[in-house]
Amino acid sequence: MVPEIVLQRAIITGFQAIRKDPRILNVIFKNLPATQQEAIKDFVLSKSIDFSLNYPQSDIKVPAIVMLLKTESEANQFLGDVMGSPPNYDMPDQDMHYDTLGGNGASVSDMGGLPAKVVGPLQVEKTLPGGSAITFTEESQEEINLVFGERDTWPCLKLHVIAGTGAGQVKNISAISTQQLDIVDTFELNLDSTSLVDIRYAEKHEDAYGEPARVYEYDTGLLRIGANYEGQYQLEVIAGNQNEVIYLYSVLKAILFSQRAFLEAQGIMSLRISGTDLAPRSELLPVELFTRSMTVQFTYPFSFLVEQEVAKAIQLTFSSVDPSSTTPVPGSEILVSEIKL
Repeated sequence: MVPEIVLQRAIITGFQAIRKDPRILNVIFKNLPATQQEAIKDFVLSKSIDFSLNYPQSDIKVPAIVMLLKTESEANQFLGDVMGSPPNYDMPDQDMHYDTLGGNGASVSDMGGLPAKVVGPLQVEKTLPGGSAITFTEESQEEINLVFGERDTWPCLKLHVIAGTGAGQVKNISAISTQQLDIVDTFELNLDSTSLVDIRYAEKHEDAYGEPARVYEYDTGLLRIGANYEGQYQLEVIAGNQNEVIYLYSVLKAILFSQRAFLEAQGIMSLRISGTDLAPRSELLPVELFTRSMTVQFTYPFSFLVEQEVAKAIQLTFSSVDPSSTTPVPGSEILVSEIKL
């Protein structure tokens, strides 16, 4: 996660929201006379506000906001730098693996829209009388037991029928046991041995801003490597006179509060805001411009995925041995079994 990209998106979205609903400005500047409030509205809504990451090489166009990295340091370190491994910690990331690429029988689009998968695909054995419970084949039931253990229920989960009879149905799960799975409703079309299902979380987590590439398969050999960082970024608010600087600074503060949910969903945690009139890069500004500096401090994760070399299967092979030489007879090898891990 690159904080500059997320903060820039949040600020742009915040200004777009204010221009759709200018009453926000009346609330922020309620202590000012009505004529002055209208003047502030005209300034914020009609003027183009330039946004830059670091100071531009050309002359700054005012009003402007310039984002600078002040400091960053590791805040929370992990043993061996390992921040998580499958099947826990939502790995690989839902928006970076093949699970929803191309969609399936229970997706809402061809490119995504599905919550994270808990387990699946699972092979259904049959629908029990009443149409509100199903049983699984022995192999699929073992997968369920491995994930859910001895728990009889698991809240906030849904059953997605992805293939076979009844494909496309999505049902709320009421109970999961070692014998069967119960849904809240009944199936419109009862499932049979051709049906494949996924168990997914009921709520879809917000995807990363941008266009994440689905480049990973669901693989237990992956590790998330990194650490949590404590970052401080400086937002230089620049305008042509003192009052405009104060107004723009206040609007920017309100935007960061309004976008807190988006920022937290993208990984920017525990955001704190502070400010000062001291401008550390005043030598880059013309004399006739005014500035106020806002500092935002937050914790954010920096991580990437690495793939380990792990065993994929265990093979058991028998072969004939020549008693006189104790060496295997060529061509006598017989593969007894192969167990996939």
